[in-house]
Amino acid sequence: MAPRLRQDLISDPVHAARVARERLQQEGELPCGYLRDEIEASWRRSLDAGLTNSSQSQQLIDEVNDLKGFRQQHELLIHAAMPEIEQLAHQFGDQGLIMLANADARILALEGSDDIITPSRQLALRQGVSWSETHRGTNAIGTAVIEVVPF
Repeated sequence: MAPRLRQDLISDPVHAARVARERLQQEGELPCGYLRDEIEASWRRSLDAGLTNSSQSQQLIDEVNDLKGFRQQHELLIHAAMPEIEQLAHQFGDQGLIMLANADARILALEGSDDIITPSRQLALRQGVSWSETHRGTNAIGTAVIEVVPF
């Protein structure tokens, strides 16, 4: 049976994640019961891939060499999704960023606020860049691809 979340942490998942991260850094081991099962599993996969809190920010950008070929390979998906992406971008205006990724967690399309894409994020938020857990650690796109569930 999987360990249950500590009752005092359920009401504040951000605090629970902070505590888990601190314990991981101090003890070198990911504590059980602080994170939702799928997030804990993602953290474990990230650790197994050799990523740490400090290495994730220094990780080189992994992007496709042939962006034109990459877009052509996914042209049907991009074309089919674009009306929905545009509608979401219009609906959320300057408060959101909509990203479409392929089954490898590589970004196919981005729409939304330019304010969200700050200069420090410009390299990581563009077409062809990988957001797989192997490259980025736990993140919505990479984790959803592995868990096969929407976040």
